[in-house]
Amino acid sequence: MENDYVKLYHSDNRLQTEMVVDNLKSNGIRSYYKSEGADEIMQLSARLSFMGDSVYVRRADIEKAQTVLRNFLNVSGVRNLSPVKRSRSVRVGALIWVIIIAAVIVASVVIYIIKG
Repeated sequence: MENDYVKLYHSDNRLQTEMVVDNLKSNGIRSYYKSEGADEIMQLSARLSFMGDSVYVRRADIEKAQTVLRNFLNVSGVRNLSPVKRSRSVRVGALIWVIIIAAVIVASVVIYIIKG
């Protein structure tokens, strides 16, 4: 299925990504978004994304999707969907949570192996 889909759009802002997908779907274009890389695991706090999300549409719909996206951006007044800058402290905080969760998982596996 994924081979029939191509990337239309990318953003580090989940809300913008969801708005684009909703607009495409309301115009009859099948679309979905997914996190880049291992980012799904790293989304520990509300809609925090390190690598951003990409919107995919069917290859056959790409031209119509580009037109719908352009129209949506013009009507909504959103001119720049470039990544939203997040403070360094938010990223560090999220990284700390990732490290804590990884440590808990490793500790659980070690305990399981020891108790055997």
